Amino acid sequence: FFESITLRTAGFSSFPQENMTDFSCVMSYILMFIGGSPIGTAGGVKTVTIFLALLNVISYIHDDDQSIIFNRRVTDESMRKATVIVSVAAFAIVVLTLLLIVTNKVNMQDGLYEVISASATVGLSRGLTSSLDSIGQIIIIVAMYLGRIGPISLAIFFAGRGHHKSKCRYLEGDFFVG
Repeated sequence: FFESITLRTAGFSSFPQENMTDFSCVMSYILMFIGGSPIGTAGGVKTVTIFLALLNVISYIHDDDQSIIFNRRVTDESMRKATVIVSVAAFAIVVLTLLLIVTNKVNMQDGLYEVISASATVGLSRGLTSSLDSIGQIIIIVAMYLGRIGPISLAIFFAGRGHHKSKCRYLEGDFFVG
């Protein structure tokens, strides 16, 4: 119980993380990635963001034209933003983990744990951080910055904040997806 809370916010190591079973490690990935609730100081993509992204998937599967929670409609913009945040965060974690594995010859489980912990600003380690070379340490630093600032905020910062709404509408295309 304590570990499930510390993985989402505190990063207090009550036992060596490298002693976890594979199942516990995967559960840790999930809890760290989700993180805490919005407005708090916990890291991760946040509980409400995950909930809205999952609701977006469920709404699509059920072919609903709107999503209702507690008798309130969730805007399409909120659903879209949540899905993008989860997707971009997951993509960043995959890329940073692959870079860490290639540059430092670490195993997948330890590398993924370090990157998710850094990007979710948890601060736990499976004993790998101290053995990383300078490139590996830079990768972990980048993961921490991405996690604290947020991938979407960073993308908006570099891309510019201007909304470019087109005044013309194009014909709809028929794209085969899935």
